[in-house]
Amino acid sequence: MGIIIKQSIRGTIYSYLGVLLGVVNVLVLMPNILLTEEIGLINLLVAISNIFAEFSTLGFNQVTTRLFSYFRNKQNKNNGYLFIIFSVVTVGFLLSVLVFFLIKPYVVKNSLEGSVLFERNVLFLLPLIFGTLYYTVFDNLLKVLYSSTIGTLYKEVIFRVLTFVNLIFVYFGIYSFNLFFLIYVITLMLPAIMLFVEIMRRRELSFRRVRGFISSELKNQIIKVASFGMLSSVGSIVVLNIDKYLVASYLDLRATGIYSIAFFIGSLILKPSTALSKISSVILADSWKNNDLRTIFDVYRQGCLHLYLVGIYILLGIWINIDNIFSILPEQYSNGEYVVLIIGLAYLLEMISGPGGMIIITSKHFPLLTYMRVSSGLVLVLAGYFLIPPYGINGAALSVLISHFVLSAAKITFIYMKFKEHPFDKNFLIISIIAIVSYVSVMFLPVVINTYIDILVRSSIFSGVFLFLLLKLKVSKSVRDIFDNIIRQVIKIKN
Repeated sequence: MGIIIKQSIRGTIYSYLGVLLGVVNVLVLMPNILLTEEIGLINLLVAISNIFAEFSTLGFNQVTTRLFSYFRNKQNKNNGYLFIIFSVVTVGFLLSVLVFFLIKPYVVKNSLEGSVLFERNVLFLLPLIFGTLYYTVFDNLLKVLYSSTIGTLYKEVIFRVLTFVNLIFVYFGIYSFNLFFLIYVITLMLPAIMLFVEIMRRRELSFRRVRGFISSELKNQIIKVASFGMLSSVGSIVVLNIDKYLVASYLDLRATGIYSIAFFIGSLILKPSTALSKISSVILADSWKNNDLRTIFDVYRQGCLHLYLVGIYILLGIWINIDNIFSILPEQYSNGEYVVLIIGLAYLLEMISGPGGMIIITSKHFPLLTYMRVSSGLVLVLAGYFLIPPYGINGAALSVLISHFVLSAAKITFIYMKFKEHPFDKNFLIISIIAIVSYVSVMFLPVVINTYIDILVRSSIFSGVFLFLLLKLKVSKSVRDIFDNIIRQVIKIKN
């Protein structure tokens, strides 16, 4: 668990540094600089590009995660794996371009009732798909090379710093939204370019084809993993992105803008899960190869516990300040309040299942995760069909919650039925009690006139009670060790 904890902490630091920048960009600058329709357009095009980019990988991100250990050989340039994946994803990108031009007239004409803003900017999907595709491929390659955090730094921090500067220029009237969006697309492509340079710097880049290395058995495995991986990944990315498309289709770009801002706030709790999954997938794949079940289920239990701990802390930390948060935003965003809560609960369910999905996808049972993800995607679309028209953006959030419940329950149930392992113990109950007590401790505080001081006071009391009870009740040895290490460092600095 050492390498997992170390890189997860580093990845989480990068993620939350990015979150701070994201909060400034998304909650402070964007709503006060851009129109809701413009914010909706950005989020809609990014969501669509994510779906196309995942399709373009043709399942080879899953091949990298699951089978790269069979290619791993630094002296022999990993037996030509980079040549294989570059060839495949380039073909995938060209297929996506073809599909894009085939469906473009339908999407523009029917999905958004001929939105002029959408029609004028729809071609930006192509560079967005390109940048997103190669970022995910390079980030995944670095992940299996045990460098899971560099991609997070580039995407979560550097990209958002550049977006901040871009927004400031619009604020001071240096240029309009049209140039802003062009620069936004270019900066979104930069992390992929920077990761490519990083791979070159590490001397891992090789397009040499190694003939005869892939046996017929390994070839069959690659085809099987890629086939199910494509369905699984597309199903997963649909669950994460299709809701914005549904809101735009059933409602409009303005509603999409409001929903996207609220969705961003609720999704903040997911950041630790992203950092953990990147490095744990590599450990799990190697552990399955060595049949090391002890390591696999230690990762499972510890991952689920700590993600639940962090997730419920962040969710309640957001909710105790929800009125303050929405007082910072323009008035038109006020009906997104319950979207925050519902999306937060949806992602908390995902965090409770922890690395369960990674355990399945790195095992011989990986096809089952494909069925689970595709099913949850269908559940989301079906729920959205019934819930969005009568309940608007709250209906979209409920659709996400339902789909995440189905997926998380399926993962936990399968692992228990197959391996007789589950992550739940008394510590889950103790954490829940700690969370409730911490929440109640600030429920009846009087409102401070200054919004930012009120946030600071509530958050400080809530965090203090939460941390005190967490350490007092000895719920997590890892948290205790981290806290003790911080204390030692402080004492060392003072001396």
